[in-house]
Amino acid sequence: MVRVEGGTLSTRRKAPAAIKTICVDRIEVTVQSYAECVAKGVCQEPGSGKACNWGVPGREQHPINCVDLAGAEKYCKQKGARLPDFNEWEWAAEGRDAATSYPWGNSPPEENACWSGTTKRTSTCPVGSFPSGDSPQGISDLSGNVSEWTTTAFLDMPGTVLLPGGSWWDKDPDALKAIAADHDVPGQKYHSIGFRCVK
Repeated sequence: MVRVEGGTLSTRRKAPAAIKTICVDRIEVTVQSYAECVAKGVCQEPGSGKACNWGVPGREQHPINCVDLAGAEKYCKQKGARLPDFNEWEWAAEGRDAATSYPWGNSPPEENACWSGTTKRTSTCPVGSFPSGDSPQGISDLSGNVSEWTTTAFLDMPGTVLLPGGSWWDKDPDALKAIAADHDVPGQKYHSIGFRCVK
């Protein structure tokens, strides 16, 4: 995990948000790590289907996807951690309150994220494959690869939560911005959704 010092998130906010110091997973949770939780009998097998990584040979170092919110929370809890809220996630992605558009700065993504804007992808990429896209603290894949579960509700659509980061599936560079987020229902197990833990 990477320690991210706390502070005040004020950029693009109606009201500042106080962020406590947190430790953030350097990489998204991998298939291999999630499989260890399943083997312990703590986590359930994720969804399967086209572009889901579970059970696909050679995908052990890809992010686990096709896991719903409850499954992600259970995994983090057994690690003594939890899922981030959206403000914490954005704080880490922007390099604290640097107000950059992306973890690496303000230039649009090219070959510094796993997305389909410059190269058409058919699946996720191994975690940490694009070090030029890391945050200033060295956190990988905060843009692209998989959108990530947070615990923050999307108030405009009750019953859904925010999923920042964009994914391998996205073609629009705006989807990968630190401030951008998709949303979905907590029970969704989708090929573009994964997670990382904080504590």
